[in-house]
Order: sequence, then structure tokens, then C-alpha cells
Amino acid sequence: MKQIDGIWWPDSDKECHPVVPRHVRDMNKALPLCRSRKCVVQAGGNVGVWAGHLANEFETVWTFEPEKENYACLERNLQGVDNIHHINAALGHKAGVAGMHRVPNNAGAHWLIKGEEDIPVITIDNLKLPACDLMILDTEGNEPDILVGARETLGAHKPVLMIEDKGLSERFGAPQGWTDAIEGYQVVDRVHRDVILVPE
Repeated sequence: MKQIDGIWWPDSDKECHPVVPRHVRDMNKALPLCRSRKCVVQAGGNVGVWAGHLANEFETVWTFEPEKENYACLERNLQGVDNIHHINAALGHKAGVAGMHRVPNNAGAHWLIKGEEDIPVITIDNLKLPACDLMILDTEGNEPDILVGARETLGAHKPVLMIEDKGLSERFGAPQGWTDAIEGYQVVDRVHRDVILVPE
């Protein structure tokens, strides 16, 4: 673990730490679209930079990071921030376990793979959230699967969505541009590789 500009990162990371702090404010484009600021769900948590920023805007933040080194950094970076629930797990369409393809030198590029390994997978619907105003998903292609596991939450709370869509979803059978066809939502903005959607 190493500290760079006050943020803890895995020792192996060379590519993620110069990028994440520069783009963390991208999410600010979605904030004015939220009806309230009670709860936000954010994944992947990476080392906690996005969750830490969101903690200043929402009453409650839920963040999920499945990779162990990233999560250890996240815990350290978010120490003492009381309104963040951070969980060392992946999100998906059903509860279970998964494996992970780890990318050397880039703490933000790991992705889930099928396999009976040691990474727990849970669904957003299993959280039984009393409110959800915003979902921010950047999980290296697994975002469509996460939304399947969030159908009840989407229906009940109609959160604003901010989803990375740069073609990595093809790993999981969804073409780039799949976000344009999310049922009950319309695209209202794009920032870098993220698509912002609001309920119709």
C-alpha cells in the first residue's frame, strides 16, 4: 500500500491513481437531477475516492469493491467517514460467488469472471433500501448484470443512473450503447465515458 497525494493505493497500481482524482467531479453532473440526497449506491468502489466525494452530498453512501487490495485501501481512505457503508463484495443479478481477472498495474481495470472463487456477489435489491436517489456504476462491463439485480429498487425509487459505457459490457453479452435502451429511462447527458439517465 502506498500513499499518493494523501490517498492510499495498492503498491502495484501505476495507471489508475493519475486518472481517478481528475474525473471524480464528473459525477457532479448527475447530482442536480436527483430529487433528494438521501442515498446513493456506487460501484466499483476502487479505493474510495468517489465514495468519499459522495459522502459530502448524500446522507448515506453504499459503496462496493470486490478486489481485496483495493478494498484495504478504501477502508483506510474512508476511515472516520460515518455515513458510508462499504462492502468487500461485487454486485450482480443474484447472490453467489465469482472470480476476478486482475489487471497488473491498474487498480481500476479488474473485472469479474465466472468461477467458484472467493468473491461474494450480492444484489442491490437484497439491501432493501428505504431510499435510493442515485446509482453510479463503473464495474468494467458488469453494469447490465447489476441492474438486473436492482429491478425492485429501480421500480420503487426511480434513481438517477450514471453508468460507464465504453464497450466493456461486451464481455458479458451487452453491446456498447446498451444504456440507450434501459427500460423506463432516458439518456440526458454524457460525460467522458459515462452516460447519465433519468426516469421517464
